[in-house]
Amino acid sequence: MPDLKIISLTLPGNGLIAPDFRRSDHANFWDINAPAVMLSDGANFRNLDYHTPNDLTNILDYQFMANIVKGTVATIATLPTYRDWETDRKSTRLNSSHEFVSRMPSSA
Repeated sequence: MPDLKIISLTLPGNGLIAPDFRRSDHANFWDINAPAVMLSDGANFRNLDYHTPNDLTNILDYQFMANIVKGTVATIATLPTYRDWETDRKSTRLNSSHEFVSRMPSSA
């Protein structure tokens, strides 16, 4: 998706240093030192009406959402499987950094 701006951050430990990056299901995996990736479009940082009564369908960018889904599927396809993680966990000590990837519209 060449029109998506990608920002990648690696957070130390379980992400407690940046609580806004823990606001999703992946945080439970970080807490047990399991690798997890958070993909976001910026949510409330991009759309001030996010999860409010003003968060209406007529202000949504459906092409952007379609590109987010395509980019997410492409990203997931490159990630190791749980079985790979379990094998690595048993044979080596895992790095306790975790990745946050934000996909934003190119106009952001």
